[in-house]
Amino acid sequence: MAEKLLIFHVAAIDTNSVSAATDGANVDYAAFPASKLSNIRVNEDKVYLNFDSAGLFDDQDDHDGAVNMRKTEVELAAVEDSEHLLVKDIYEAIVFGKGAFIEFDNINSLFPSPHMTAVTSITDAPVAAAS
Repeated sequence: MAEKLLIFHVAAIDTNSVSAATDGANVDYAAFPASKLSNIRVNEDKVYLNFDSAGLFDDQDDHDGAVNMRKTEVELAAVEDSEHLLVKDIYEAIVFGKGAFIEFDNINSLFPSPHMTAVTSITDAPVAAAS
């Protein structure tokens, strides 16, 4: 069976769209295999999905012999006091959901949970390799 793809559509894809940004600005669309999801964290009214080795410059040597891994973080807006329910719904969609992909789509208001209101940002940041 093929792996599920998590698709994030933040805003309309246009001439200002970029494929990666450390501040999340203008990253309007991205998709990641579910196997790259490394952890899910929550904060008040926010859920953060972190993907290991899912960035544009994965496993790049920084010329001193160290390999830097990229972490991509997707920030989701959650309905107040339901962050924990959104986490459960995402997990259930990955494990038990039908279809090849899961959509988190601001443009068409398609979300895997009624406890989610928007995809807030997609950021790509380097993480220094352990020496």
